[in-house]
Amino acid sequence: MTTPAAHRATTGTETDLVHARSFAERHSIELDALYRVQGPPLWLRCRVVDISTQGAGLLLVDELTDPMRRVVVELRPPGRTDRIVLNAEVRHSSLIDGEHRIGVEFLDVGRLDELALCALIARHAELGEHPWQPSLWGSDERHEQP
Repeated sequence: MTTPAAHRATTGTETDLVHARSFAERHSIELDALYRVQGPPLWLRCRVVDISTQGAGLLLVDELTDPMRRVVVELRPPGRTDRIVLNAEVRHSSLIDGEHRIGVEFLDVGRLDELALCALIARHAELGEHPWQPSLWGSDERHEQP
């Protein structure tokens, strides 16, 4: 049984519906990531503080002075070599305790990226509050990628 409010990945039973909704809700997380505005290949550092299959909250380590409407977010799940790269629209921006935080909504998430996000959320839930990723940031350098 599915309902109109069901997550798009949901098919089948009520158990599937409950499972899919749990990934659509925001989950607290501590994950170093990269972001960039669409266009230049300059990647900037951020920290993901909450995440779902539909969006995330990011604390910006490296900031741009220009207002951002759309960004590309790169997530690197701990212990894996693959990356999850998602286009996102900035939905809100705020300054909290001197830190710039943005909330983003992921755009056009494909099935494979959605499954990778679910695995990332599930892995974090299994590990609980234990530190599960060492910081990637050993310096204040910005990162350029080809």
